[in-house]
Amino acid sequence: MADVTEHEAEQINRANMSGRTPVVLVHGLWLLPSSWDRWRTLFEEKGYSTLAPGWPDDPATVDEAEAHPEVFAHKSVGQIADHVDDVVAKLSIRPILIGHSFGGLLAQILAGRGVADATVAIDPHPFAVCCRFPSPR
Repeated sequence: MADVTEHEAEQINRANMSGRTPVVLVHGLWLLPSSWDRWRTLFEEKGYSTLAPGWPDDPATVDEAEAHPEVFAHKSVGQIADHVDDVVAKLSIRPILIGHSFGGLLAQILAGRGVADATVAIDPHPFAVCCRFPSPR
């Protein structure tokens, strides 16, 4: 899987240099980090530093995503959670995690790992739906 991207490293460095509490925004399925742009502006105006990491190997732009939708395939939940965890681990201040939809599920997984001071899961993807268990019969 992909390492922390140059763009993510820039966000990490900016957050670490700011001395402000970072807010890490985790997007859901079929979205890109840019889906958080307006929220990032709001949180920055309120005195936080923000990061919106991508998922491993995701395209940088919507145009690239539309041209190559196959790049969204072949990633496990664990690989995506590990990638966001790698980003969070490079922060000098423990962050607040906010995730929406499938990103909310990822935020809950990361909360379980104890990597953040606070976690918000907005309309999270239900865990039971993504992990079906065999019938007891």
